[in-house]
Amino acid sequence: MFRYKEIIFPFLKHTHLFIGLFLIQNIVFSQDDTSRALAVIGRTDSVFTYGFINKKGEWVIPQKYTYYPSWQYTYTSYGYSEGVANVCIDTNWYFVDRNDKVITELRNIKFASVLSCGLSLVCTEGWWDDRNFIYGYDHWGYVNIKGNMVIEPNLRAASDFKEGFAAIGIMSVSAGEAHINKKGEIAFRFDHWCSNFDHGKAVRSIDMSETLVFDTFGNVLDSFSGQGMSTSITDGVINVYYFDSCGFTDQHGKILFDKYESARNYNKTMTAVRISGQWGFMNKKGKVYIDPQYEAAGDYSNGLVAVKKNGKWGFINKKGKIIIPFQFDYVEDFH
Repeated sequence: MFRYKEIIFPFLKHTHLFIGLFLIQNIVFSQDDTSRALAVIGRTDSVFTYGFINKKGEWVIPQKYTYYPSWQYTYTSYGYSEGVANVCIDTNWYFVDRNDKVITELRNIKFASVLSCGLSLVCTEGWWDDRNFIYGYDHWGYVNIKGNMVIEPNLRAASDFKEGFAAIGIMSVSAGEAHINKKGEIAFRFDHWCSNFDHGKAVRSIDMSETLVFDTFGNVLDSFSGQGMSTSITDGVINVYYFDSCGFTDQHGKILFDKYESARNYNKTMTAVRISGQWGFMNKKGKVYIDPQYEAAGDYSNGLVAVKKNGKWGFINKKGKIIIPFQFDYVEDFH
């Protein structure tokens, strides 16, 4: 199972799921040197196992880990970040280094996310259903690389940290109603959902009719009206979902590219967009230059992007050349 799922517009009426999907889509982890980037790879033989490969397709951390959550139903992620991988065997979670050496054994943890800004989002109480949906409301907190609890696990919902802030849920089970700092203090609180920060900016969407762009001090930089939900901001470009399509605007609300069925986060190099049920890629000017031909796609990261064809995942470069053949059941972006 791959963590990138297509966005289905009827989810709009299920607000907490819709927001959770986009929140995870918006999560970006600290980048290692591109030559040392790793990606999570999973395959199902008799059982599902996963490990980590480099950009040459070589195994770096063996394919031996056996437990994973379905990304679609969590606010968290797992993989390789800040030189550390979060892994699990038989529901026991660990931090391991690039050589698969255990750094920390995480005790009494139901789920541990990747390190981001030096902290890992964890769930201490909960259970999984047959869709791997984690029920752990009110039991989310953060540990450091040593496994020490830094922010107590009493958050109703939460996301990974980004640029020193993490989105959390206060009243509902959707992360995005407030931002906390690394001390666990509420920095901003909102009546409506907001995104994580990117280059010091975040977007707050109000009832799909108004978008606010604000900085890390809480100052509103721009605002605009429009019948859409602003889900993320990347390099100053906002991803907006309408009731029947999606597109991109600048931070003033000017439409740059639109009328796609779905789209990944904006990237100046290449951005995945869905047209007539298939995924292709547009360049920074909005021109589709890799024809729609894939069943699903990830985000361009560290020189490669994951794409799915004939039921299997592989990686292509920005020119569309296959770099790692289609052979995997599950992949994550390179980090």
